[in-house]
Amino acid sequence: MISILPVQVLAQAKKAGYDVDSLETVEIEGTMPVYDASNNRMNFLGGVRLDVKVIGGQRSMIAFFVSDQPDDEVLLGTNALEILGVHTNIITGKDKETTGTHTEDDKMRNS
Repeated sequence: MISILPVQVLAQAKKAGYDVDSLETVEIEGTMPVYDASNNRMNFLGGVRLDVKVIGGQRSMIAFFVSDQPDDEVLLGTNALEILGVHTNIITGKDKETTGTHTEDDKMRNS
């Protein structure tokens, strides 16, 4: 999953005195189309690379697609999260059943 930065966030940063014109740009022409959860094709204004740091964690340069959406939510993609050292674990119901103390009924059910 890609990382997305609304242009409004860049505008707010510029207004606060950050030199957004000095950001490294990322070429997005020729990339595969991106679709939202409703299967609508998303359009992007361009791409930039930003220095991102996880509080109490790692720091890295992350590429973002810049969207023209009217919000201020930054979306970090799974690739960026991995680069930043963020990992998720999924525990299935079966895994939950097999951890901890088991009763005789649990042992029979799992046989």
